[in-house]
Amino acid sequence: MNVRLLLALLSMALVAAARPVTAETSRTVKVGVRGNIEATLYTPDGPGPFASAIVIHTSQGLVEADRQYCAALAREGFQCVVPAFLRAYGIRQDIKEIAFTTDREAILADFRQVVDMMNGLPNARAGAGYQRALHER
Repeated sequence: MNVRLLLALLSMALVAAARPVTAETSRTVKVGVRGNIEATLYTPDGPGPFASAIVIHTSQGLVEADRQYCAALAREGFQCVVPAFLRAYGIRQDIKEIAFTTDREAILADFRQVVDMMNGLPNARAGAGYQRALHER
């Protein structure tokens, strides 16, 4: 067997072994300071601890692609939540600039609570972060 081919196969095997591919479970939770934000929590199978991520949807609101992105992160070993925060505040496209100004502090407090909730889950590795959806519509 050619040495280059052997090295290429070995490299591919190492990359595949380094990426945890697991199933995930999901459930609906209420988050936010007042518990008024519906969110979907995705958790990888296994005991953890898992790094945490918060997926924040675009200004168009929560769509299925956001949930799919969160589920994909869970399959890669992240505990992930995607809150429908615009819906909780009644923010629509035509009033979003005003709403983000008037509701800014309340929205920030809600996201702080979500970070605390993620860090407080029993199988969480401390240090939840966030990732804005990578797709724009």
